Amino acid sequence: MGDVRKIHFACTQCGKCCDFPGDYNLALTFSESIKFSSIFPIVMAFEFPTIPSTREWEEHARTTLGDDATLEDIAAAVKSARSIFEKTFFVVRQGFHEIGLRLFIRTFPSVNGKCQALKDNLCSIHQDRPLACKIFPIPMYTNPNSSMFDAWKKTTGPGRGNYECTVDESAPIIASLEDDNTISINDSEIAEAREKSLDHYVKNKEFTRKIMDRYRLHDTNWMRAKSTGTPHFSIAAVLKIATDENILSESEALEVAKKQRDVMFRRINAAVDARISSQKQETSMLRKLMQEVDAYIENVKER
Repeated sequence: MGDVRKIHFACTQCGKCCDFPGDYNLALTFSESIKFSSIFPIVMAFEFPTIPSTREWEEHARTTLGDDATLEDIAAAVKSARSIFEKTFFVVRQGFHEIGLRLFIRTFPSVNGKCQALKDNLCSIHQDRPLACKIFPIPMYTNPNSSMFDAWKKTTGPGRGNYECTVDESAPIIASLEDDNTISINDSEIAEAREKSLDHYVKNKEFTRKIMDRYRLHDTNWMRAKSTGTPHFSIAAVLKIATDENILSESEALEVAKKQRDVMFRRINAAVDARISSQKQETSMLRKLMQEVDAYIENVKER
């Protein structure tokens, strides 16, 4: 034991990591959803992953660490993996399983699938880009492992399809991965961004709990919500809670809502102008989200 895997990475400005065909794309923290409310249409929902059992964690650790792994190595790997869930999710036991719950916030897909901040294949907000972008290619919330990086590396390089990043030894070392999957991040910007991202979920659990209460997502009905799905909702749904908690003033919240209304309106018109029939479902959802924002704006104005 004790081998160290060096992770090399250099951006080539190919723009491939800013291309999100299909589903919701860029993950944001709540504070980032406020900061970038004039750039991205934002959608929120809850996610309910089934957390692997201790036995499943151990089997995964044995597969990852190899035959030479000691019981102490396996126990350390399991503890490290579980700690990510415990930091970022609410966790409850449902029968023989543990269920996690977390609010996720993502940008709504653009008409062409590319990030709305991408201009001439370059990021127009690069100096102040979201944490998820600063962390790339290190996973934001999951513990990385060698298999994960090996699979990702196969998709990189000119002519390989997904990414054109430089990942050979000519690129800087951004992280070191111990054979027990303990990661040491060498790149200071990535390390700081990942720590901020994890810290966000630790500090904002109580705020998330208030949002859960609004949607009556109590421990006893998580399993039902997991099976039936929870509604996607706009940022307007949490602005009232943010003002009640003195996170935002009412005037600040109203300004955020107006920005979201404008950016959603532009996104809907872009889809209509492009006559993209495949995006009818997405546009319909966006109209619903915009109605929520409009209702919030009118409600604040009437007070």
